[in-house]
Amino acid sequence: DNWFEDFTFGWIADEIAPHLPKELDFTREAKNSEKAAADISKTGLPCVIPKVIWSRTAPRVLTMEFEEGFKATDQAAIENSGLN
Repeated sequence: DNWFEDFTFGWIADEIAPHLPKELDFTREAKNSEKAAADISKTGLPCVIPKVIWSRTAPRVLTMEFEEGFKATDQAAIENSGLN
């Protein structure tokens, strides 16, 4: 089914293209992760952001510590964790 016959996605590609190199640079993502971790730690929220392993991180590879967790769609795990 084509709900919107006149709608094309070409403009999205033109909009995204200049930003792709930044979005695909995992060293930038690692720095953003550390900034987010610092900002969230100031709130006192019990949120874990895995630490970046810089010796194993490069523009094409982001390596972080493993953190045990569960899927956001796992209702039983959410209830058992005490989250609401």
